[in-house]
Amino acid sequence: MTYKVWAVNAVTWSDKVLMEPTSMPWAETMNDGQGGTATFNLGDPSVAEVAGPFSLSPIDHLLVVEEAGKPTYAGFITDHDYDMDTQTLTVQHNDLWWLLKRRLLTAMVAPKQAPVGLGLSGSLANIAKYIVAEGLNDLPQSRYRVPMVFPQDQAGPHSRQYQGHNFPMMVDALTDIINTAGGPNVAFRPQWTNNGQDLEWLLRIGDLKTNTWQWNIGADQSPARKMRMRRSAEKLVTKIVAAGEGTGTDTLVQVVNNFPVTTYPALDLVESFKDEKSMANLLSRTQGALSARTIPTWQGSFEVPHDGEPSASQILVGDEVIWSVVGDPYINPGLHRWRIIEISGDLGPYITLNIQPLT
Repeated sequence: MTYKVWAVNAVTWSDKVLMEPTSMPWAETMNDGQGGTATFNLGDPSVAEVAGPFSLSPIDHLLVVEEAGKPTYAGFITDHDYDMDTQTLTVQHNDLWWLLKRRLLTAMVAPKQAPVGLGLSGSLANIAKYIVAEGLNDLPQSRYRVPMVFPQDQAGPHSRQYQGHNFPMMVDALTDIINTAGGPNVAFRPQWTNNGQDLEWLLRIGDLKTNTWQWNIGADQSPARKMRMRRSAEKLVTKIVAAGEGTGTDTLVQVVNNFPVTTYPALDLVESFKDEKSMANLLSRTQGALSARTIPTWQGSFEVPHDGEPSASQILVGDEVIWSVVGDPYINPGLHRWRIIEISGDLGPYITLNIQPLT
């Protein structure tokens, strides 16, 4: 089974038109955006008929990669690069995070009048949900609307206050919640609506695990291949000093270290959370920043057929992977339980799964 690529109108979120790119690398990840390019041979009249400068105009059109009838990626067209000699059009596309990074969290009221403050409470996942909802809620509604399916509310003890006069950006606030101790992972999965013609996104918040998959990588008859491992201590930290709201000697300060659980030489970092007036919130934000830097990052990647079992349309970021290799001098034998943090492809027969140890 092959991929299909559709162009979709970003004003109506519909009007699907089948495209024929010669190549289109794409990727989906958690907690951040991804993008890629797509190339079109306009020397082919059938391609040029649907892939011209207006039918693929920047920002108001998206490219949607579909596998087995289900979208695996959707990206806004942001740039054109046309080569007249070869009649090749290359477009840059970026996923929904690109758009959301350009949204204020608090609605603007009127010129010279500061936007109102916003208070959110509940679980960290619930606050993340409403950060997204608020970023899609301004006037004119037709320009701010993005079709979104939201998860259920989740109660919890957390709260955040966002002051309009600080002009907080939506993704900055969302990233802060993700990086807070105990914070959720966030991903946006494109999908067709029930009519199969209109585009919407499913907001996924939490640990994101939906499925568990298992592969013996590189073994005879195994579909999984090309395992790579990467380790880095570049972002390692042993102590974080965090500054909250205030000036001079009145500044709120939290200090968190991981000396009891590490043996590394001291590596200090100063973080600023100048909008934070709660010592409890400042502590959890500092703990979250440190937990992501306590041990060297360890990531792996391998390839599986996009139309295999499972297929690209079934595998989601956040899914658990039980994997193993045999007789390798670097990788320990036995079963390893990791999670998928990124999925990428290029319309070819394989997709690449980037994985990280479960914590």
